[in-house]
Amino acid sequence: MNSIVIIIYIVLIFITSLDSFGQAGTELQSYINQNQADSSTRIYTDNKQIIPCCEVPALMALSHYPELKNIRIVFIEKSIKTTAACRPKWTSLFKRKENRVYHIYINNNPGKIKGAMFNEIPSNAQIGLIGHELGHIVDYSHRGILGIISIGFNYLFIQSRARMERRVDTITIAHHLGWQLYEFDDFVMNCSTVSNAYKDYKRKVYYKPEQLLQLMMK
Repeated sequence: MNSIVIIIYIVLIFITSLDSFGQAGTELQSYINQNQADSSTRIYTDNKQIIPCCEVPALMALSHYPELKNIRIVFIEKSIKTTAACRPKWTSLFKRKENRVYHIYINNNPGKIKGAMFNEIPSNAQIGLIGHELGHIVDYSHRGILGIISIGFNYLFIQSRARMERRVDTITIAHHLGWQLYEFDDFVMNCSTVSNAYKDYKRKVYYKPEQLLQLMMK
């Protein structure tokens, strides 16, 4: 691929994302500070339980997933090995698809994490990360209980895990969060506080930053 084309594309999309994120982020922060409740914001907060550490990026990411507006999603701070993760609440798997509950775990525990700390990630990258986790919910929402169990089983194998995570990356890009996802991946791969073992894991399982660019240009 022509390197000049890629550089021009990065510059253009970066400028666009800064403008849109700055404006939308300011509007959402104003909403949070003033406790307004207009319908355009309620659509993203109904059925959602969002913790303070990720409130603005979560609302920004949710605004790209209108199909999840009626889905119950609970954000939880929890000690996990990676920065964030998404799981269906197991007791809700026996309910109808539209009545399931999903948990998105955010790790701010420096003692256990192998990836990047959520509060150290740039704001735009936080949106991309949460957007990826919401992509998992979109993937889960089309599956029955046996399909979700099979995902859990296949996650034990690195090749199957890579197929699933890359499929979710494409879902994230399709929801117009490709640049934000790129910024997250780029940050992790170039962040000195992230272990080399975790960086190697990301290279095996997720699309590399340059691969995300190629997908966005299609």
